[in-house]
Amino acid sequence: MKLRIKDWQIHFENCESKKLKRLSWVPVPNKTNGEGYTDLVDHPDGAAHLGAWLAIIEAASTKEPRENRGLLPDGDGTIPGISRSLGRISRLPGKIFEEVLPRLLRIGWVEDLHAVQQDTATSGDSPEIAVDPPEVAVTKGREGNRREQNGIEEKPLCPTLVGQADGFSLNGSVPQGRPGKARYDENYAVWYKFYWNHNGKIPGRKAYEKAINRLVDRDHKTYGQARAFLIDEIGAYRGRFESSDSWSWRANLLPASWLNQELWTDEAEPVRIPITKQQLQVDAWDRA
Repeated sequence: MKLRIKDWQIHFENCESKKLKRLSWVPVPNKTNGEGYTDLVDHPDGAAHLGAWLAIIEAASTKEPRENRGLLPDGDGTIPGISRSLGRISRLPGKIFEEVLPRLLRIGWVEDLHAVQQDTATSGDSPEIAVDPPEVAVTKGREGNRREQNGIEEKPLCPTLVGQADGFSLNGSVPQGRPGKARYDENYAVWYKFYWNHNGKIPGRKAYEKAINRLVDRDHKTYGQARAFLIDEIGAYRGRFESSDSWSWRANLLPASWLNQELWTDEAEPVRIPITKQQLQVDAWDRA
């Protein structure tokens, strides 16, 4: 028996976690009215079983390499053995895991990898996890479609993690040639939604393509890294300047101006401390 958390990549990873080789934190869905959650806590020891489930998620998030996240420790291949391993990792009583694992298997939040492989071998399907192809994932990310599975609501895909379907590599490899015009158009549309000033959209499109290509050619980023960088810098820029005196003119920056001048490189301004009338009087007294 080899257990894993079902659909780990869908429910327990996000834009940031998928960039990291090692996790020191893990995102967890917070929906509490799904059938899976209510089934789990509807038990005399429901609170303890919920705590054990969170500990299982934490243990599964530390598996290395990154592709193994979601797998539970092997133990001796039995529920008691896996439970003892989880107890050692989490410092919780192994008996709690021995109680909750069969319930999680029944609810469908945990699955036996060996059983899945046997089922798929019998049916002739691939033993890999069923995952939407990139072009489907892109559509879901744009339209914000949601679905509920096993009591957990699926999150829309992060705009920076739509994969190769948009021509921007996120796995460190650069695709042959530059993405086509349609790909730039699609990705600029996503970037433009994040930018605060929705004027000058057409000239901004050309500036966006040039900025992406500069980051790739000059800074040696992949297309995916360049695209994610430009989205992330919008939030970072607003965080630095939105409460500053210069935000009044920065808020009016057209997309093309911000991109062509690479204004994301501007450094934060020093905090200006207002001088009160009383302080002016004290200063004048000191000078006298």
